[in-house]
This record gives sequence, C-alpha cells and structure tokens, in this order.
Amino acid sequence: MSTVLSKSRSFIALPLTLAVSTLLISACSNTSAVKKGATNSSSVITKRPATKAPAASSSTDYSTAYLDADSLDELADLLEATDMTMVEGNKLAIQQYGDLWSRLRAGYRMNGGQPTYNQRIEGQKSWFTSRQDYLNRLTARASRYIYHTVREAERRNIPTELALLPVIESSYDPSGTSSAAAAGLWQFIPSTGRIYGLNQSSTYDGRRDVIESTRAAYDFLTALHNQFGSWELALAAYNAGPGRVQKAIDANRAQGLPTDYWSLRLLLKR
Repeated sequence: MSTVLSKSRSFIALPLTLAVSTLLISACSNTSAVKKGATNSSSVITKRPATKAPAASSSTDYSTAYLDADSLDELADLLEATDMTMVEGNKLAIQQYGDLWSRLRAGYRMNGGQPTYNQRIEGQKSWFTSRQDYLNRLTARASRYIYHTVREAERRNIPTELALLPVIESSYDPSGTSSAAAAGLWQFIPSTGRIYGLNQSSTYDGRRDVIESTRAAYDFLTALHNQFGSWELALAAYNAGPGRVQKAIDANRAQGLPTDYWSLRLLLKR
C-alpha cells in the first residue's frame, strides 16, 4: 500500500486519484506542444536539465503550473517508450490517441471528464508534482500493466480514471502488501478478494494476478457505484468500506446536509 495513505486512506484516496487524473490532463494537453519545440533528443532514462522554472499559477490554473515543460516531456516520453510496444499492433488506437496518456484521458467520465478544483485535490497534487523521481519510477512500473487496466475500463464502459486507482493503492506494484494484509495492484484484503473470486492458496494468490485482480476490482467498484449512485462514493467505499460510507450518508441526511462525497466526514479517527 502506498505510504501516502497509511494514516487516513478513505479521506484522501479520492482527492489523490483525481489529483493524478488532473495532472495527466495537463501532461496530455501540453505534450505535443513541448515536443514540437524540442531541438535535441535524449535517452528516456537520462535526466534532462531544466531550462525554465515552473510558471506561477492561480487556484484555478490546470496548465503546467506544477511540472515544467521539460519534466512533462520526460514523463510523457517515458510512458510512451515503455508502453507503445504493447499496443503497436493496434494501429487504429495509435492513430486515434497518439499515446496511452491521451487514450486514458479520452475515457475520463467523472465530473464530465473535466478537472475538479478542490483544495484537498490541490494538496495531494502538490505531493506528486514535488516528487519527479517518484513519478518517473511510478510511470516505468505502471507501464507494464496500465494498458490492460485502461483497456478493461474501456471494454466495460466505465471511467478510465479508475485505472489510476492502483497508483494510490499500491504504486502499481502487484507485489505490494499492506500492514492490513491487503495485496496486489488493487490492494484486496483476503475476505473481499474471496468474495470477488480471487483464489488464494500457498501457491497462488489471485490478488497479485493483474488480470484477475483488475476484473475483481472493476466488479467491486461497479457494484459500489450501483449501490451509492456515484463513482466518487464508490471510490470512497472501496477504501473506507461501504458500511462507513453509508453511516456517513445517513448522518448527513439526518441533519439535512448534502450527501455527496465532498460533504461527508470520512476521516478515520486515530
């Protein structure tokens, strides 16, 4: 499990997921412009020297406020170089989207596919954008699996933002295990894994099987969406548990308060 969530997973998992998706919107929308202006090429694994500082931003700026042009170019090149070999036979998809980041962004559905401004999202986005080395390692690791998670989300016609959840759950590491015995890309605990058909034995753990665990995670998230009526609440319930989310909804409803995700009190008490 990502150490970012070690204290209060249910409170920040959605802001983190939306922060990542917002960050990718910025990266995708600026990559082509950056590449057209480049005059020198370099190895993907070679750190490029920064040529200018990040631009100052207002609270509503979703452009390149947190990553400068060289960093965006490096991150886009890293994913493209490691991922496109997996889909090079799908010429139609390559022609339509150009790279996997753009394909991922094309399937954004939450909030109408538009960036959501919230101070909690901005705070979590800052955590990522201040750690370029981590982003590079994460991108390289995710490149082994993210094509499958995006393609499966597309096949099911669900928001492709959900393919970013393993960034928060496990840093896209199928071998990751939490202190609560949650395992795999999607960090299933043993009991929930069994409910969703993930066999676990001394020789095989379906929670670490990328294909099976992705199926189970999307089945679980879809069930939660059907129960609560929104993907935001589905993500909250995935982390906090549906019982905790329902209790928070009931408490707000009893006080005549809104019951959307941003209005609920889901912070775990320590």
